[in-house]
Amino acid sequence: MSQPSTSTHPNTKPGPRPSRRPRATKALAVQLDEDCIRRWSEVFYDEYHPGRREQLPPEVYRESIKSLTPFTMDYIGHCVYKRFPNLPRLHRPGFLVTHPDVMWLFAFKDNSSQEILDAPLTAEDVKAVKEFLGVKKQGAKWYDARTRVR
Repeated sequence: MSQPSTSTHPNTKPGPRPSRRPRATKALAVQLDEDCIRRWSEVFYDEYHPGRREQLPPEVYRESIKSLTPFTMDYIGHCVYKRFPNLPRLHRPGFLVTHPDVMWLFAFKDNSSQEILDAPLTAEDVKAVKEFLGVKKQGAKWYDARTRVR
């Protein structure tokens, strides 16, 4: 027996799926400088390509590390959430913004949902994550995430 059709027209395609949550416009975050990203990129590279670093010429290795930045940001989020399971979970905690300057951020919270905004986050949590990441001395602050690139 055939299944009844829910379409009123044989060429009707399903509409776009709604996103899981609205896109954030603000994010409580810290900046990740080039040294921090490079260190994490090296850890990421070594974990997924053990022993290959020594086989590459230094300039090829440096370029390989630079090209990993977007993947490194996802890796950082994975490592932070593994180490600090009590943190609120964001879809993509590491991202690039373009205004007022181009910078990579690691977000603790954003305004994508009331649940995330209301999630508990202590000053000790923020301090421990900053130390784990190795970021320069700075406080977490709210950034405009509307210029988010990734």
